Amino acid sequence: MSDPSLEYLIFCNKILTDRTDGKETFVGLFHRLTANSLPFKTDPFYIKVSVQNFHYSAQNPSAVINIKHPRTGAVVGSSGTRLDQIPGLISSATKPIRLKLGLVMQGLTYEEAGKYEVQLLLGNEPVASRFLEICLIPK
Repeated sequence: MSDPSLEYLIFCNKILTDRTDGKETFVGLFHRLTANSLPFKTDPFYIKVSVQNFHYSAQNPSAVINIKHPRTGAVVGSSGTRLDQIPGLISSATKPIRLKLGLVMQGLTYEEAGKYEVQLLLGNEPVASRFLEICLIPK
């Protein structure tokens, strides 16, 4: 059995879903946030994730995104969902699927600039990560 692999992990301000065909539009894509000063509090934003070759397991029915401090590794923000509450997912438990999730990250306060690791965990296993950069605007 192959391991799950990250197809994408996107940060955006909003996700619009077309009612007729289900296509999604990501509004305000970003990989960096800039601040005039620190600490810096963000508005809520979305993280959209797609993982290929995902195998559902009733023993670990959760997906979690953790944002980790660049220097200490402490979790500064987290968002998650129970996978057993996604319609149709359990019925496909016998075969690998493409898992797509949209999670809301509530406003977070960043105490210092740097590259914050954004880590995806399926069950309790880290699957993938990327960075969200917090930058100060030069004065």
